[in-house]
Amino acid sequence: MGNSLLEFTNLVNLNYWSVAFLKEQKNSFKNKFELIPISKILKRSKNIINIENTSSYKRVTIKLYSKGVFLRDDIKGSEIGVKRQYIASKGQFILSKIDARNGAFGIVPDFLDGAIVTNDFPLFNIDTNIINPSFFFLLTSTNVFIDLAKSCSSGTTNRQRIEIEVFLKFKIPLPSLQEQQEIVDAYFAKINESNQLEEQAKNIDQEIEKFLFTELGISSGDKINKKKKGLNLVNFTQLERWDTEFILGYQQKLVSKYPLVKYNDLFVSVNNGVSSRFYSNEGIRFLKVSDIKENCISDADIRYVNKYNEKDLLKDDYLLITRKGTVGNSYYKDIGIFIASSEVFIIKIDKSKVLGNYIAEINLSNFIQNQYKEKYTGTIMPSLSQGKLKEIIIPLPPLEIQKSIIENIQKLKYDKRNIFNKAELLKLQANEEFENAIFQ
Repeated sequence: MGNSLLEFTNLVNLNYWSVAFLKEQKNSFKNKFELIPISKILKRSKNIINIENTSSYKRVTIKLYSKGVFLRDDIKGSEIGVKRQYIASKGQFILSKIDARNGAFGIVPDFLDGAIVTNDFPLFNIDTNIINPSFFFLLTSTNVFIDLAKSCSSGTTNRQRIEIEVFLKFKIPLPSLQEQQEIVDAYFAKINESNQLEEQAKNIDQEIEKFLFTELGISSGDKINKKKKGLNLVNFTQLERWDTEFILGYQQKLVSKYPLVKYNDLFVSVNNGVSSRFYSNEGIRFLKVSDIKENCISDADIRYVNKYNEKDLLKDDYLLITRKGTVGNSYYKDIGIFIASSEVFIIKIDKSKVLGNYIAEINLSNFIQNQYKEKYTGTIMPSLSQGKLKEIIIPLPPLEIQKSIIENIQKLKYDKRNIFNKAELLKLQANEEFENAIFQ
């Protein structure tokens, strides 16, 4: 065996018997930076508080995959089982013993100063004289660092916990404070540019809404008060929703320069999709509610089924509208073969009256979505019946004007997608450049 295959480690430095740990420590970081143990920059904080039943407290937790710290809840002391907890201070580093292997690290933000955590969320003071907290947090969000965290986790698959003593012995690269600041500034410059692009893309939604109001001659009609004066008694069996907005709110009357038509007059047929929980790696694409977005199909979580009835295949063109959970999202399917969830309406439209993409696009506008809010039942898991769907009212211009409206909306959406793509690219570049500055 050649010497090039041998690795030598001083006995005094051999603090953890993990091949993955040793390999990452020796090979991942750039040689130009000094490697120092995390224990040199983090000092455990154990500011204990005894919970009082009569007091209220903020509790914090950490989102996975380096998404940072956020408020878990506000809670009364009498509802907290563990009476001995720890106080978090702004600027402290925090991790989850259970989920550190999945990137659960963060810095306590100012608004969570004084919140409480259990011992499962160790807190550390950061020595800002040698490391920039933002630099350290970004370092912990990298795949290399998360792999290191995994290497010092022990226990069963579902209940692995990080060993804090081993974690603190990790060695990380430490550029000078000036270099750290330059790396952080370069990262956030791209992130801020990405955020500005995302806001620009969101403004296009407002442009679409304004365009529709102008083209369809929509104006705000009179508000109809749904609550009668005096005492109102409602039969329990007729009470569809419990929220006050539904019971006491107003209904906006829709006004347009074009005829107002109910969906019932535009639909040839309405059916629900099919229920399926038996997904496969291949077969026919199964459309869930979460797949149907703004007249497009999301590929974020693709599912397939290979057991189905031929009659359930959507081979022709259909209008799809979500009916449960997220109510009122729409997509016009003119090509492709799919199977739709039972929580999706499958609709054949009267093409002599309306274009599929016109109804799919205008269905997403605020003045139509407000009608869904008035008609669906349930607050935690909203649901819409076929009967209520058919009551939705939309302005119906001639087919040629519908076609023109579709073209203009789709152009605006094309611009929106391009802007979002640029924003995502900037985020990827920011992460890549940060990692290139630190790793081999």
